Amino acid sequence: MSERSGQEEGNLMPVCDGGGQDTVSVQEGPSGIRDVSGIGFRRRGRATRRRYRNEAGQFISMVTFFEAQGATSGAQDARGQGTCRRGRPPRKYRKRKVAITAEVTLFEMVALGKNSVQTAVEEWVQSYKEDRELALLDLISFFVQCCGCEGMVTAELYQTNQGNSVVHKMTEKFDQETGLYYKKFLAYPWILTIMWPEKLQNDFYPIVGPGPFWKRFRVNFCEFTELLVQQTHSSVLCDGHLMDTVICMLSGLTNSAVHSLRHTSSLAAMKLLTALASVNQGICTNRRRSQRLCEVENIAKLKGKHKYCMEVLDQRRQQSKPVAIDNIICALFKRTFVPRYRDISSDIRVICVAELGCWIKLYPDLFLDNNYLKYIGWMLYDKDASVRMKCILALKALYEKRESAMKLGLFFHKFKKRILSMTQDRQPEITSECMQLLRLISEHYVGVFSSMEYVFLFQFVYAAYRPMATAAGELICKRLLAPPPQEGVFGQNPPDEFDRNIQNMKTLIDFYLQGEFHRHVPYLVDGLWDAAPALVRNWECMTALLLEPRGGRQALTSQQERVLIEILVAAVRQAAEGHPPAGRELGKRASREVDGTRRWRERASMSRHFVKVLPQLLSKFAADKEKVTPLLQIPQYCNLDVYDKDGLGSYLDSALLELDCLVQRHSDVAVLEACARAYGAYCCEGGSAHCQAAPACSRLVDMLVDALTPLLDVFLQHEKQGQFLGHHEMGRICSTLRRLVAFYSTHDLSSWNLYEKMDSLLTLRRHQGSMPTEVIHCALQCTYYALLWQIVAATDRLPPQVGEGLGGVRCGYG
Repeated sequence: MSERSGQEEGNLMPVCDGGGQDTVSVQEGPSGIRDVSGIGFRRRGRATRRRYRNEAGQFISMVTFFEAQGATSGAQDARGQGTCRRGRPPRKYRKRKVAITAEVTLFEMVALGKNSVQTAVEEWVQSYKEDRELALLDLISFFVQCCGCEGMVTAELYQTNQGNSVVHKMTEKFDQETGLYYKKFLAYPWILTIMWPEKLQNDFYPIVGPGPFWKRFRVNFCEFTELLVQQTHSSVLCDGHLMDTVICMLSGLTNSAVHSLRHTSSLAAMKLLTALASVNQGICTNRRRSQRLCEVENIAKLKGKHKYCMEVLDQRRQQSKPVAIDNIICALFKRTFVPRYRDISSDIRVICVAELGCWIKLYPDLFLDNNYLKYIGWMLYDKDASVRMKCILALKALYEKRESAMKLGLFFHKFKKRILSMTQDRQPEITSECMQLLRLISEHYVGVFSSMEYVFLFQFVYAAYRPMATAAGELICKRLLAPPPQEGVFGQNPPDEFDRNIQNMKTLIDFYLQGEFHRHVPYLVDGLWDAAPALVRNWECMTALLLEPRGGRQALTSQQERVLIEILVAAVRQAAEGHPPAGRELGKRASREVDGTRRWRERASMSRHFVKVLPQLLSKFAADKEKVTPLLQIPQYCNLDVYDKDGLGSYLDSALLELDCLVQRHSDVAVLEACARAYGAYCCEGGSAHCQAAPACSRLVDMLVDALTPLLDVFLQHEKQGQFLGHHEMGRICSTLRRLVAFYSTHDLSSWNLYEKMDSLLTLRRHQGSMPTEVIHCALQCTYYALLWQIVAATDRLPPQVGEGLGGVRCGYG
């Protein structure tokens, strides 16, 4: 046994082959594991900690576990068959602790999970304190392995007397004989040589690997770099050796022509900078806090003078650390970020811009400066949409805080035109984020935009992309509809909420009239739906304005009333249906639909309001067909069961009476069709209004048919005799036919036998050849709807299996 040990102790293997340079001796131990040993004799006393390395020069952890030996639960005892003695088992059946060595590298520990990352950092820090050269080589091997390199990493010690010959070694070439790529770069105190096969350039590498495992690995990799700074900032971070080597190594990898090396090293460098910025900001905050405590103690003149002096000395000692970390940050920034923020790969550019935004937010004392902000401004012109999006998000996070926003005046002055132009970006997500950024900017700066620029921004409330329209609606609410700073005059109370809403509603109407989008009221309402719910869902305010008597204090003009009615109807429709108008894109991150119970309550509240005021609105605007036609759509979106539940039957009688008057008063097709659809909503089977509305509708149709029958008889008699009716009689026939056609399109009028009357008219037209065109047109429409309703009735009588194929007919006409 001693002879074998002597052979193993004499087998020395070099880790660093420097071609005659200094090497590190590694002693090969049992099972092929090498023990890193120092030079000199071993001290007596406490046993030193043994560090093991594998063939690749990486640290190895020792894993121990228990291995069960001997009898199982069904083992036989010496006393008999199938019995087992209670208590402690015999010595030969006890579990034995067997030490098993398992090679676990830094890469494997990081890949295991969050807890192993913490353990890996702690073990590495401890190993660095024992032997920093070997620990740094292990860290370098870890970063190279994360780049996807499966080749070798060799190192030779850098000699300062080599002079300019070192520059020639900083190369990256392809060896055609071996088929390997190799890269040499300086990572003081070594010159590292990395070799990898040619296929590496096309294969995936760990941080971009597919599947959940590699996604977790990327997260763990970023966490490892951050924990590395957090665990070492109070001990070895500023020792002048650790970060110098890491910066040299990362700068060498980021300058590689291989994408995997650049991408991985850039990610590591940016995360290191983020951790450094966070740590330094924490140190500065603690320093300011301790300084305030010292001032308080000094003012209070406490007795603990010695304690106060110790705190002052500790504060002075801590003041040197932020300066040292700032130097590390500046060096790492210049050697990694500056070369890579305009990399050919958009993935690397995205990482750089996103992390720069984090640095400015975490450590504004250093990074909130035009020397760093200019990089975000330049990248606003990037051709890749993801880079531009990261720039906008970074600026948005800065403008959310007033302290940082006040320091961005010069930056916005330089890049104002570019940010305004990005509201017309090809990517709709960027436009919405840019609009939110501009809204934040307008809140912090007074007079930053001209009136023409505000008009340009306000028009995006009509955009097809809903998040963009909502962002523009928020800007309108902040700049156009916001109440003035001084709402009341001295000695007077400020106007209440109702009066302020009325003024805002008038302002909104004027904004719509002054714009060039006079047919997009539903889009305007949808853009303000989430931004100004107290305005576009304020039914009391809108109906009060419409019912204001002529010449009143808040009376509107005829054109303003027309626009307000359109806004009212569009808001009622959206409140009932719960979705934006057709043609408006919700976006990838569309908010979930409003809870059904909440929307049902809002609709019930809206219905209770409109069943009371609708008869008054119809009565006031009965003579104006352009205003009354949209109002007739409101019953279709209301919950008409409130008539029965809330005891509002009298309002139903008033509404039906107004509908009857409108049918008799108007002969316009649009008004008649709107009345017919309103009757259809009231006459819906199963509804509480059906019992009153259906008889009223039947009486109205009876009256129309009774009026049409004698007119048709006289008309047919005159046509047969070759005579013509006067214009008054022909006008009555045409107007009555138009009313019946409008109702026939919504209601089944087959029981009135209109088909035979229309057939007699068309037969006479075929034989005589002379008949007014409008009469023929109305007769054809009545015949058409009569046939469709017969098809619907026939479909209802068919078995379910057969009727499924014709279900579209009923859906279209029934």
